[in-house]
Amino acid sequence: MVGKPCWSVVAGASTGSTVAIDIGDRVPRDAPLTNAHLSEDQKRYEAECIVFVECAWRLDRDGLIACGWQDFAESGDMPPRLRDLIGQEVETVEANRSGWDLILKLSGGLTLRLFNDAGVRGDDAYSVFVPGSIVTVSRNGRLTIESRTSA
Repeated sequence: MVGKPCWSVVAGASTGSTVAIDIGDRVPRDAPLTNAHLSEDQKRYEAECIVFVECAWRLDRDGLIACGWQDFAESGDMPPRLRDLIGQEVETVEANRSGWDLILKLSGGLTLRLFNDAGVRGDDAYSVFVPGSIVTVSRNGRLTIESRTSA
């Protein structure tokens, strides 16, 4: 994932409070998606790497808060600053072993912070899809790694 650009962010309308961040090569889908809320690229391609966020998050730019998980519009539209991720390359990926909070530093002075708030009764906090594997962090800071067959 390091050195790869972000080319898509899906959040807001029709996704609930989740965020999907597409990174790396575009891999043709077997069949295009039909969701009217998606761009043509999002319909036709899946990403080599995907960060799927279901927990609290914050996007910083140059050390200042750009937006966070509570900044969705009443209409459900995603915070406009999330689009700043598009075109930026992932520079580093760090995980804190206590709860597996995740920090992605990107070019353009951006830092995306994911906070595992799943707790004891929660579900998944986030999943990271990379070639061959899916890494999921869930309740109680549980980390699981599964095989990924596509992309």
